[in-house]
Amino acid sequence: MFGQLRPKPDARMLRALAVRLGVAAGRCVLVEDTLVHQKSARKVGMGTVWMQRFARRGQHVGPSVARWAMAPGYVDRRVRSLRALLRG
Repeated sequence: MFGQLRPKPDARMLRALAVRLGVAAGRCVLVEDTLVHQKSARKVGMGTVWMQRFARRGQHVGPSVARWAMAPGYVDRRVRSLRALLRG
């Protein structure tokens, strides 16, 4: 973007990607395992899916349990596998 690299979660990069694809940001969905990236995608109007593939049930204790159980308002859906996306 303007000769500068803009890695995620940069909202400008996400907007530019939608333009480059020729679609409205609202028709894009970011599937990602990092919440800060989800937040940036939501800011530009993209849908969000929080991939929790590496979160194993019963593996976490203490504060991390709450983190995996939370449902931030900027996350549309939580899944544990890409196959789960097909289940609607």
